[in-house]
Amino acid sequence: MKRLIAYELRMWLALGRWIARRPPRGGRPFRYAAPVVPIIWTFIVLSAVEIPIADLLLPWHSVRIAMLVLGAWGVTWMVGLLASMYVNTHTIGEEGITIRYGLNIDFFVPWEAIAEVRANKRPLQTSKTIHFDQTSAGSALSVAVGSQTAVDLVLAEPRVVRLPSGDSEPVTEIRVNADDPNAFVAEAREHLSRRRAESASAR
Repeated sequence: MKRLIAYELRMWLALGRWIARRPPRGGRPFRYAAPVVPIIWTFIVLSAVEIPIADLLLPWHSVRIAMLVLGAWGVTWMVGLLASMYVNTHTIGEEGITIRYGLNIDFFVPWEAIAEVRANKRPLQTSKTIHFDQTSAGSALSVAVGSQTAVDLVLAEPRVVRLPSGDSEPVTEIRVNADDPNAFVAEAREHLSRRRAESASAR
């Protein structure tokens, strides 16, 4: 129950930040939700249309009031869900990359842990957000949106990632979605190049 209440409060906070146009935290933002945004908006519109229809069809005043309240809450909740994806974006900053998905996923990967960043659009055969694949180099973690990823972070060595269910198994690659994977990769590679040049000059 505490987790549900905390989730609800964080969603309302995300909605407030979206309305206030507060920028995402941690560096340059990169959105990832384009594959699911049309679906969410469809549910929002349909739910909003159902509210006056239910009010017209139901004969009992108390039930109409209850349905009105539930309908309004449901629409607002879905807008909050969408807002959580807009304000909790991936970010690329001076220290590394923060990977996010709505209110559930938020973990940081420092530059020294990253060997390579590349654009690579992958359709997945699962609807799960979190998915693991075994590769020749080890385990790859996918944080999918709409059953797809678009950017690969190849790690310098196996790394444990904090997920909603707890620490992951050590992974050698992290695959995420980005609405503009080429811009994401260009920004990440610029930071990587600069950090490597700084490390080389310090030796």
